[in-house]
Amino acid sequence: MNQLKLLFLCDEIMSYFESVIHILATKYQAQIIMVEQPERKRTSYIAGKKSEYTYLTKKQFFSSSIHHEQIFDLVFVAGWFDLSYLDFAKKQKAKGSKVICGFDTFETNPLMLLIKSIAVKFKINNCFTHFWVPGKPQADFANYINSKNLPVLQNLYTADTNLFKPNTYDFKDRKRLLFVGRLEKIKGIDLLYNSFKELYKNFQDWELIIIGSGSLSNIILPCPGVKCYPFMSSSELNELTNQCSVFVLPSRKEPWGIVLHEFAAKGFVLICSDKVGSSSVFLNQNENGFKFKHNNAKSISDILTMVMQKPLSELTLMGQKSYELSKRISPENSAETLMKIFS
Repeated sequence: MNQLKLLFLCDEIMSYFESVIHILATKYQAQIIMVEQPERKRTSYIAGKKSEYTYLTKKQFFSSSIHHEQIFDLVFVAGWFDLSYLDFAKKQKAKGSKVICGFDTFETNPLMLLIKSIAVKFKINNCFTHFWVPGKPQADFANYINSKNLPVLQNLYTADTNLFKPNTYDFKDRKRLLFVGRLEKIKGIDLLYNSFKELYKNFQDWELIIIGSGSLSNIILPCPGVKCYPFMSSSELNELTNQCSVFVLPSRKEPWGIVLHEFAAKGFVLICSDKVGSSSVFLNQNENGFKFKHNNAKSISDILTMVMQKPLSELTLMGQKSYELSKRISPENSAETLMKIFS
């Protein structure tokens, strides 16, 4: 087989997706170009430092001869909002390329489902050959908007499980809750912060570690029992989080939430709201964690209380279950899922 030429058109290139690119480049010997739009970045991660792919900004790509002359074996497009990406995808499909639409959105409200499906069907008509989504909620949505019965692949998102892994299976002296993410209202960090501050008077042997930044940085401040840190490098993150045992993702809306997979892979007990999509894969209620009702202070407070009352020996066993569940998706099987379209 000739060397496959793969193109990924993204809003933002994330470090966890580079773990999949690594497998595509090394195991499958693919030639890869990654395109992103720096002006749309929401994180501080700087892509383009890996030798396994060619990095271009959107402006560089569309001003180069590549987009005029190259026919790719596969074109991946993140979402359906960028009209220039869609136009390029449509042209590549006409030349025989496999063109994949990747997304993590989904909808359960019947009226919104109808409205979104009409809008999406109009946009994606004749652009794609496949859909690639993280999990079942998105697959259900893909099938709903899928008037042409295009194949729907899963396992789009994966933690870098070579980076995120347990440092120990013993939670001794690790009475610490952890949040990692943007400090924004949609992430529910205000609920977690305020609930823990109220509970701390009865659980002064526990701490809450918050890592992130955002518009609520002037509200989410260190206080008794709470330590706050900005986003940090992967090595620094690993060192700090190795002191924790319970990961909390209190989002008001979270289509997937790759971070839940990352801390399942580190063997943490998981707590999240009922709006976190990845919990359908990585959280079994009462086995390795607990869900609470989103945007509900009493619900999260009740779950936090229950968890902090448990002996660390019991939490250790729950964390081991998280690690086992984390193996359901990996960079290897994510890359394998994609490459199956050529078989």
